[in-house]
Amino acid sequence: MVVQNYNVDRPAYTLSAFEEKHPKMVKEPLTRLQRLQKSGKRAGTYASKKFTRKKVLQSAMGLFPVTRWLPNYKIRDYLFSDIVTGLTVAVMMVPQSMGYAQIANLPLIHGLYTSFFSLIVYFLMGTSKHISVAPAAIISWMTGTAVFTNGKRMLLSDPTLAIMNINNTLNSTDMPMPSISGELLIEDIPMDVRLTVAMTLAFLAGLIELSMGVMQLGFVTLYLSDTLTDGFVTGAALYIMTSQFKFIFGLKVPTFEGPFKLLRTWYAILSNLGHSQWHEIVIAVGSILILLLFKVVINKKLKLRIPIPIDFILVIFVTTLSYFLKFHENWQIDIVQAIPTGIPKPQLPEVHLLKDLIVDGIIIAITSFAFTISVANHLAKKHDYKVEANQELIALGVDSVVCSFFRGFAPAASMSRSLLQEGLGGKTQVVSAIASIVVLSVLLFFGQYLETLPKAVLSAIIIVALRSTFLNYDKPIMLWKQCKVDFMVWMVTFLSVVLLDVHIGLIVGIAFNVITIVIRTQFSNGVILGNLPHTDLYRDIKHYKEAQEIIGIKIFRYESDLNYINKDFFVSKLIKLTGVDPQAEMASRVKAAKQATKAKQEAEKQMAAENRTELTDVKLDDMPVLAPTDPIRKISSFSAIFNPAFDGRDDFNDQYTPSSHSRRGSLISAAGRDRSDSATTLKRRNSTMLSMSSKKSSVVIPTSRRSSVMIPTISRHGSFAAIITDHVISSNNNQRDDDDTGVVDITDAGGENKPDLTRCMTMVDLSTIAPNNTRYIVLDCSMLIHIDMAGAETLINVYENYRGIDVKVYLANCQLSLITALDRMGFFEKVCRHHLFISIHDAILHCNEQREFISSVALKDDGDKES
Repeated sequence: MVVQNYNVDRPAYTLSAFEEKHPKMVKEPLTRLQRLQKSGKRAGTYASKKFTRKKVLQSAMGLFPVTRWLPNYKIRDYLFSDIVTGLTVAVMMVPQSMGYAQIANLPLIHGLYTSFFSLIVYFLMGTSKHISVAPAAIISWMTGTAVFTNGKRMLLSDPTLAIMNINNTLNSTDMPMPSISGELLIEDIPMDVRLTVAMTLAFLAGLIELSMGVMQLGFVTLYLSDTLTDGFVTGAALYIMTSQFKFIFGLKVPTFEGPFKLLRTWYAILSNLGHSQWHEIVIAVGSILILLLFKVVINKKLKLRIPIPIDFILVIFVTTLSYFLKFHENWQIDIVQAIPTGIPKPQLPEVHLLKDLIVDGIIIAITSFAFTISVANHLAKKHDYKVEANQELIALGVDSVVCSFFRGFAPAASMSRSLLQEGLGGKTQVVSAIASIVVLSVLLFFGQYLETLPKAVLSAIIIVALRSTFLNYDKPIMLWKQCKVDFMVWMVTFLSVVLLDVHIGLIVGIAFNVITIVIRTQFSNGVILGNLPHTDLYRDIKHYKEAQEIIGIKIFRYESDLNYINKDFFVSKLIKLTGVDPQAEMASRVKAAKQATKAKQEAEKQMAAENRTELTDVKLDDMPVLAPTDPIRKISSFSAIFNPAFDGRDDFNDQYTPSSHSRRGSLISAAGRDRSDSATTLKRRNSTMLSMSSKKSSVVIPTSRRSSVMIPTISRHGSFAAIITDHVISSNNNQRDDDDTGVVDITDAGGENKPDLTRCMTMVDLSTIAPNNTRYIVLDCSMLIHIDMAGAETLINVYENYRGIDVKVYLANCQLSLITALDRMGFFEKVCRHHLFISIHDAILHCNEQREFISSVALKDDGDKES
C-alpha cells in the first residue's frame, strides 16, 4: 500500500491566534424590536410558503402515502407478485388471527375483525412496503392480561355482572369445567365486559400513538434497544406459550396475578396433568409435528418460491375431520363453535374506563410501535428505502382507533408474516389490500365453516409461530462474548419479565438500560496519549507500542461528556493517570519546607558549636539536609545539581527532565571555598535541577563529623546514576575512614592553606527511581461534546489547582459547541483563551517552546552569576 507523506508548514495555533487569523462569522446582536420584526417576517414567509393550496394538498396527501406511490405503481412488474404474496399471507393470517384472539381472551372472530381493518388502514397510511400489520402475539397477550385484570375488577365491583354471567352459563349447553384451584377463571368474566375492555384499550393506545405522531415523538423508541427488545420478547413468549397449554392439555387453568405468576401457572399445570384430555393432546402434538415437518424440513429442502400453506391446509383438514367425526359431541374436545358472519356495526368504546387503562394503554402503544418500526426499518434497510417513523405512529394510531370501533383490539407488525411477505417477493402494500379481501371473504362467507375447528390446532399454530423467538435463547451466550453490558440488559429484562410480570419487566428493562448508560457515562474511560514518532499523531500508549510520552508533558483524554454526575470521576482519573495530585503535592511541599527549615537550624547550631564558618547561601528545595555531624543515613528523596558534563555526555535528558517544583540556584556552600579550583568547580552553566524518589532502593550519601558540607552532583552512566558528593575536610585532620560507607573515595589535594576536598561517589539504579517531572498537562477535548455548569467549574478548579504547583493546563481539540458553552458559562473569565489550542500537536509545540525559553533564561542567569 502506497503511503503519501505530507509536509505542513504553519504556526502552532492557540484558539485566539487561530480566530484572529481565520475569524468566525459574528452576527450583530439584534434589539428586541428587531427580533420581533424578524420573527414576524419569518412567520409570514413560512405561512406564505406552507399554506398555499398546493402545500395544503400535499400535506393532506402526506397523511395517506398511498396517494404518492399508487399512481406510479408498475402493474406488469409488481401486480402478479403482490397478488400471489397477498393470497399466501392471508391464508397464513386467518388461522393466526383467530389464535391471537384466543390469546387476547376474546372470541376468535374478533381476531379477523382486527386483521381486516388493520390491513385496510395500513394500506392507505403506512410507509413500509413489506410489513404485515394485524394481530401480533405479544400485543394480543398484553391485551388479554389487561382484559382479565380489569374485567376481574369490574366483576368484583359490580355484582350484577356476576349474576348475569351465571345466568348465561346456566342457559348454555356447555358447562365449563371448574377451576383446578378454585381461583377465578377468564371464563367467569362476561364476554361483553372483556370486549368492552379490549375495545377501550385499543382506542386509548391509538390516541396515544396519534398524539406521539403529531408531536413528532417517533424517536422515543430509541430508548428500547435491540437487546432490551429481544429479552422482553423472549420472556413474553413464555407467557404466550404457557397460555396455550390449557387448550393443549384440556385443562381449566386459573389466571394468576402478581409476581411469579408464570411459575405459579406452571405449578398449577404440572400438578394437575392427571386431569388432561388425551384427545386434545394427540391433536395438538400431531399438529405441531406436521407444522414443523413442512415449515422446517419440506419447505426448506424443496426451496419452493411459494411455500406450502400448511397452516391453512391443516385448519381445513382438521375442521373437516372434526365435523364428520363429531369431536365435540363424542370426546368433549373444545372447538371454536359459533362464528358470526358479516362486519359488525361501529360502536364507541367506554370513555369512563380510560383512566383505569392508562398504564396498559401507554405500554401497549409504545410496545406496538417499537415492534412495528423495528421490523419496518430492518426490511427498509434491506431494500434501500426509508420509513417515516412519525407517519408510522399516525398509521398505527388510526389503525387502533378504527379497530376499536369495530370490536377489534390493538394491532402491530408481525415478524413472521412480514418476513414471509418479503421473502415471497411482495413489492408494495397492495399485498395488504389483497390479504384484506381474503379476510373479508372469510368474514362474509366462509367463517361459518370453521365452527368445528378444535382450539388445540390454533394453539399448535401459535406455538410453532413462536419458534423463531425461542431460538433467541442462545443469544445471551453471544452477548456475553461480544458485550457484557448488553448481556446484563438482556438477562435483567428477561428475568424481570419471567419472574415479575410483562409490564413490570419492560419498565425494569428500560430503567436498567438507562442506568447502564448513566454508569458508563459516569465512569468513562480516560487515557494517556503518546506521540507516534515523526508524526503529529497521538494515540493511547496502552494500545500502541510506538506511542511515546513526551517528557514533562501529560496528554490526557477523557472519553465522555463532563457533567455533574462524572465530574469527580474525571478529576480522580486525571490525577491517577498523570501521577500529579495538586493537593498532595502542595501538602508535601509544606511538610518538606518545615523539615528543611528545621534541618537548617540544626545545622547552624551544630556548626556554631564546632566554631565552623556560618552558611552563607542556602537553597533547600524539598531536600532533607544532613548536618555535618549527622551519622550516615538513608534518604528516599532529594534535590540535587545534575551535571551532564561530568562524564562528557548529555544523554540524561533522554529519560529525565526538570521537575515542576525544582528551583535553580546553589545548594549549601561554605564560605572560603576555592571556586577557582578546576578539579572541584561545578560546571553550573550546563546544570539542571532534578527531583527523584525511590521506594525500593535508597541513596546512601556519606557524611563525617570532620566534613563541613556536602555538595552532591549527579551524572548518568548507562542505566545507573553516579551521585558525587564533595566534602570539605579540615586541615588539621585530612584522614577519613570510608570502611562503613561502601563508597568510592576520590580526593583532590589543595594548597597548604586551603581545606582538603573529598569526593565520594554512590551508584544508583535508575530503574528503581520514578521521576515526577510533569510541568504541562494537555486535555484532549475531542470527545467532550456536552458540558454543564458543574463540568465547567471542574475545569476551572483543575486549571487553578495545577497552576498552584506550577503545572500548566492546556485544552486542545475543543469543538465549537463546547467553546460556545464554556464562553456562555463564564469559563474564559478565569481561564485565558490562550490556553486553548486547535489540536494536540499545537499544544505540544507550545509547551516545548515554553520549556526552551525557560531553559535559555535560566542558563543566562547562571552565566551572569559566574561572570
